[in-house]
Formats: sequence, structure tokens, C-alpha cells
Amino acid sequence: NDGGVESLSGIPACINEMLLQSYEGLIRVFPNWLPDKYAKFKTLRAYGAFLVSSEIKNNIVSYIEIKSEKGRECKLLNPWETGKVKIKDGGVRNIAYENKDNCIIFKTEPGKMYLIKQD
Repeated sequence: NDGGVESLSGIPACINEMLLQSYEGLIRVFPNWLPDKYAKFKTLRAYGAFLVSSEIKNNIVSYIEIKSEKGRECKLLNPWETGKVKIKDGGVRNIAYENKDNCIIFKTEPGKMYLIKQD
């Protein structure tokens, strides 16, 4: 009697938060995921009008794909220990980025896809 579909969102919301967080403009992939557990997600919405996809295998993030809907600056917590990454615009052109306080910061354009991988 108390609620409908909105009452069933607790578990999916919890799983979403384990896969992706974007509080205060900082995107974090797999921030609370179980060690050594495989996971993959596609097009989860992040703060700043970004759609994010990623995969983790053997506790290592394979890639991060970000679609920018509005062309805002993207700030991503670096999930790789080496700190070095490659960002490709549509998987083709290298994109310049700033690495500050373990965060990857780069400019985006509306409607463009960005592929981020460990270098």
C-alpha cells in the first residue's frame, strides 16, 4: 500500500553507486566494486551530461568510454596506478588532458565519444 515502483529502486541504485559515482563533478568508475569480480556497464548517466561505459577484469579497469552530451569539461578520477592514459576522440584522434591530483581533466565537444585507456 505504501509506494509502487519507486520502492523497488533500492537495490538497483546501490549497484549503480558501486559501478559509477559522479558527485561534485568528479566521475569515479568502480569506486566500491568487489575486488577481483568482473563487471561491465554501458551508458550510465553521470553529472555534467555524460554517458559512461566501462569494464573491470581482474581488478583492472579495461577502458572508460564517455559520451559528452553538452560539451563540458570532464573530470575523471584516474583508476590506473601508472597515472598515464591515452584519450582518443571517437577512438581516432589523441586528446590532450591535464593530470592533477590523480584526476584526468579534458575538454569535450557535444555529441562526441571519448575512449580512455591506460597508456
